[in-house]
Amino acid sequence: MAWKNVNPMDEIIRFVRLAQSARFTVSERCEQFGISRKTGSKHLERYAAEGLKGLGKR
Repeated sequence: MAWKNVNPMDEIIRFVRLAQSARFTVSERCEQFGISRKTGSKHLERYAAEGLKGLGKR
């Protein structure tokens, strides 16, 4: 089986959309994506404040 190439921005957007579904807690979603809760919260806050533009590199 080949390794998948993953675009970081696509993964951030996928994280934000799945986290908003309220099917799992943010902590559970962060664990699934292999990121800290601090990083997950940062992405969610930026998305809430600025939409997709807020998720880009700074």
